[in-house]
Amino acid sequence: MNTESLDKFNYTNGFYGFNKFENRPERTSRLRRELVELTKDSNKAIVLDKLISKSENIENSVEFVQEEINRFQQNGNKKADSILHFNLIGEERYGWMHISSVDLVEETLLSISKSTMNRMLKDLLDKNWIDKRLNPRYPGDNTPQYRVNLLQLQFDLRSMNNSLSAYPFVIDLVNLTKD
Repeated sequence: MNTESLDKFNYTNGFYGFNKFENRPERTSRLRRELVELTKDSNKAIVLDKLISKSENIENSVEFVQEEINRFQQNGNKKADSILHFNLIGEERYGWMHISSVDLVEETLLSISKSTMNRMLKDLLDKNWIDKRLNPRYPGDNTPQYRVNLLQLQFDLRSMNNSLSAYPFVIDLVNLTKD
């Protein structure tokens, strides 16, 4: 093995991001304290974190973050007890992920059924932490698309003196609503 290969090699998992025994990406789940405190359920926290991490890795993630900033700035002059007043208006173009509940069960490594995943997603939807739609380009595609509502997440975390540290700009925006 040459030096270049050794630099890319991770001795426990093979090449970074791939299982050394199979040619497919590694699956990982992460449990974040602040999301467990927010959701009051470790499984929901894992699902929410997976959706957040997937939104960071989509092709248009930069545009998604900019869209969240613009959404706040358009509504930022309103005094609100909740970011819920800054509702999505159906024009959001970025940040949507095409994923079925079966795929989400597999990606989170949770030992739950599809119907349990659907109930957890419904609870996250009810709390406005994620949004859901069907594919607008292909009406026959019934696989839902999900989008993380960063503003609502940060607002709710801020009310608990927590935050998603990867999104400091959203923390600053949410702090403006508290003044």
